[in-house]
Amino acid sequence: MSVFNRPVYKRKRTPITVLMHIVFCALTFCSTSFASVDIELDVPSWKFTVGSIASEQPNLRISHDERELLNTILPLVEKGKIVQALRRFEQEDTDSLSIKMRELYGQVLLNNKRYEEAKTTLLAIVKDVPTLASAHRSLSVVYLMTNELEMAQRHLTRCVELGVNDAQVFGQLAYTNLQLGKAVTAINGYQQALLLQPGNPQWYQGLLFAFIQSDSLTQADSLLEQMLSETPQDRQLWLQRGQLALKQNNKTRAISSLETALTLGDNSTSNLIMLSKLHVSSGSVLRAANLLADYSNILLNDNTGEGVKAYIDVATYLMNSQKWSLLNTSLSRAASHLAGLNSLHKAQIIVLRAQLLVAQGHDKEAITYLQDAIKIMPDNGEALLAMAQLYRKQKRISQAKIMFTRAQALEETRQRAMLGQAQMAIEQHDYSSALALLRDVVKAYPSRSDLLANIEALEKILKHAV
Repeated sequence: MSVFNRPVYKRKRTPITVLMHIVFCALTFCSTSFASVDIELDVPSWKFTVGSIASEQPNLRISHDERELLNTILPLVEKGKIVQALRRFEQEDTDSLSIKMRELYGQVLLNNKRYEEAKTTLLAIVKDVPTLASAHRSLSVVYLMTNELEMAQRHLTRCVELGVNDAQVFGQLAYTNLQLGKAVTAINGYQQALLLQPGNPQWYQGLLFAFIQSDSLTQADSLLEQMLSETPQDRQLWLQRGQLALKQNNKTRAISSLETALTLGDNSTSNLIMLSKLHVSSGSVLRAANLLADYSNILLNDNTGEGVKAYIDVATYLMNSQKWSLLNTSLSRAASHLAGLNSLHKAQIIVLRAQLLVAQGHDKEAITYLQDAIKIMPDNGEALLAMAQLYRKQKRISQAKIMFTRAQALEETRQRAMLGQAQMAIEQHDYSSALALLRDVVKAYPSRSDLLANIEALEKILKHAV
């Protein structure tokens, strides 16, 4: 769509014609910006187990009465009847019980999620018997469950010092190191856990995170491919593959990974946004547009607003790229969702529809849409600028000036509104006003040094006119 009717002079191309071209570009280009969105992964489910239910140390004796209590409680524990076991314990004076029975009581409290009571009971035990590894082990789980990671690390380390050679202890110690930002040390712990328990997927997952957080990306790649070969239908692994690819700036691999996760059922808003973003930046605009169409319900109903913003960003890119057919398809899907959008997003989509109508030559209908957008959101700069351009095109100069002035009052459209007014002034042969506007633009936006030559050309025209 051309905005120029004729050059100022009838001879060879002049500086004024160049000026008009520059102003037109500034008015029509609007870069697409995406919010910084990461790939969304499910939070891993870390399971912390205590191990054996009570200490095996031979020097911890229990009385005959306690033997009967133990024979009552152990079957309940073994059958998972933890609440009943706790009730039975509460019938006793637990403070007078032996170390071994109090340790069992602490573990029952732990399994009933009564963490503070479990902590008090088990701390008293390790104070009395500092070398009791099983009590340190139970305490570490208490601290893990209450997210007191440094304390958990202390007791897990003590377990290792006391000779505990157990996959859970190594894995849990690796977990605490990883969460405390010590990814390199976590690697060794997870590898130890895998040696002792090679079939536990939790240790593989932890080792993968440790490799990624320590920037050991080659090892992470190798491990991830091994995990995928064993469970190729695990969409979380494909998402992790995509995340790893992004860390390595491998867009092609990231796209293929996210597309695979999508086919496996992952349609979270964040990942759809990321996939659309990657397709646009890689030149696969058609696929990005199809994603908008296919998943419009998810994106446009996103409560955070990020899905709608991404939808609008891609649609804006389609408009700037003059992909009118794709834009039409995208906006058609959005029409039924307008009522549920906030004022900003609703107005933005209406403006895009108006821009499409302008491209199709339906200026009158476009004005109606823009009036609706301005009514919904009076300070929508894009709507004001688009309306000003249409009024300018129809030679409705006074209305165009009003719209340009309103757009100029908004920071995000101030420069383009000033340039639009300068362009209109040139078309009206009001070179003095055009010159003043361009000087103001350069003063306010020093980076627009490209306008200096055009300012000089206008100054020469005014000088010759005098």
